[in-house]
Amino acid sequence: MLLAKKVFPTPAEMGVWSLFLSIISLTEVIKQGLLRNPMIKFLSEPAYQDQKNKVQSSSLITNIIFTLIIVTLILCFGAVFSTFLKSPQLYPLIMWGTILLLLLIPFNHFEVLLQANFKFKHIFIGYLLRQGVFVSSIIFLLLFFQKFHHAGYAGKVADYVAYIGHHCIIFWRPNVF
Repeated sequence: MLLAKKVFPTPAEMGVWSLFLSIISLTEVIKQGLLRNPMIKFLSEPAYQDQKNKVQSSSLITNIIFTLIIVTLILCFGAVFSTFLKSPQLYPLIMWGTILLLLLIPFNHFEVLLQANFKFKHIFIGYLLRQGVFVSSIIFLLLFFQKFHHAGYAGKVADYVAYIGHHCIIFWRPNVF
């Protein structure tokens, strides 16, 4: 809470950040509902053992298509949506959000693959590192760039980049952890 108070000194700024997180989180929850359960189900059923590549490919393609649809909607209607919510500061954040949604495509796919293969230790390490990188980057930005108004946003970008990188390493080099 102290970091949030430092990064967002006014209630209006905190409210815009909360709206942004709500929009991105809702989008990710919908996407996970479309992808996670069906992919895990089909990857764990013996009847589909010989079709794992098809299941993974179709899930990845669905993830990409859904994300591109959401990004297109945000690009077309983001300004209107921000005006409707009486929050013009939300529009630049939503534009950042489109980048984050695109960066989350491989992360979501790798996380579901880890779940389908029962590699929960790797998922735990990934989330632990993600939170550690996020908090560390925010503290670093606040200590060394105190006049940097968008420290929270830059920290969030660092957070997602670390997220994706870690899960790529876990997926391709599982013996590292």
